[in-house]
Amino acid sequence: MPESSIEFFEDSRKAGRWLDQQVHKGDVVLVKGSQSTRMEFVMKDLMAEPLQAKELLVRQEGKWLEE
Repeated sequence: MPESSIEFFEDSRKAGRWLDQQVHKGDVVLVKGSQSTRMEFVMKDLMAEPLQAKELLVRQEGKWLEE
């Protein structure tokens, strides 16, 4: 894969915001990461209905919502 196709982010929230602008209807995205990378933040940005995050994603309560 060419380096021009690779993106790096300081944290998962920034990655999610970037992906939200890149993904289009009909695209399929595989999100994979360790618990420490907090990929649920990426998923929330990609969700069509992010208000359902509490019901559909892990770690959506208490201390998990803190950085």
